[in-house]
Amino acid sequence: MRPQNPIATLPWRECANVPIATAAQIIGCSPGRIYALATEGCMDLVKLAGRTLVPVESLTRFLDAAEPYRPDGSRPRGASLTRARARAARPADA
Repeated sequence: MRPQNPIATLPWRECANVPIATAAQIIGCSPGRIYALATEGCMDLVKLAGRTLVPVESLTRFLDAAEPYRPDGSRPRGASLTRARARAARPADA
C-alpha cells in the first residue's frame, strides 16, 4: 500500500495556488475552460517552476461572483435584458 501524499490531501483553500486540473474540478469545468476564463479576464494564472497555476485568491473571487441560478427564468436574457437595460436608463418622466 502506498502512503498517501500529504500535499494531495491539503484543503485547496489553504494553498496559495492550485494546478489547472484542480481548479477545473473545483469549478466543475474542463481545464480548457480555465484558460478561456483567464483569457476573458475572469481569473488569474501564474507560472511557477514551469507549471501554470491558478491563485486560490483568484479562484475564490471567481466563485464568490457567481450569480444564483433561477430555474424559473426570472433573470432577463438576450433581447429582454436589452429592453430591461433600456428601461432602466430612461428618465422617469419619459
